[in-house]
Amino acid sequence: PVGRLVIDGTQLIASSSEAIKSRQRLVFNGAALASLVMDKNGTLKVPPQVTVHGLGEETDGLGVRLSERVADAIEELSPRDRRDDDAVREAARLALRRSLKAWRGKRPVTEIHLVRI
Repeated sequence: PVGRLVIDGTQLIASSSEAIKSRQRLVFNGAALASLVMDKNGTLKVPPQVTVHGLGEETDGLGVRLSERVADAIEELSPRDRRDDDAVREAARLALRRSLKAWRGKRPVTEIHLVRI
């Protein structure tokens, strides 16, 4: 076997490994995380908390606008979909990604943390 290897901490791994590809995506596109707290019926108990990394400085209340877009996307779901964790996560992920694509022209690695109370 041939190929390029890189040092990852104390290990030597292939440069084509998923870990290296994931880090490259983070470097070029940044990352975004939204945390949602909902009840069992799908009602947001607090506004979504959004954090972005590697996308430039936050300006003009970007965090608040992103939080509003995520909340709007969840409100547009049917009552049945709001009780479905996967549907809620996907709606929030798409809203966050599309907003950041429009803002910075990037498609960040996006994670949604959903807590049901």
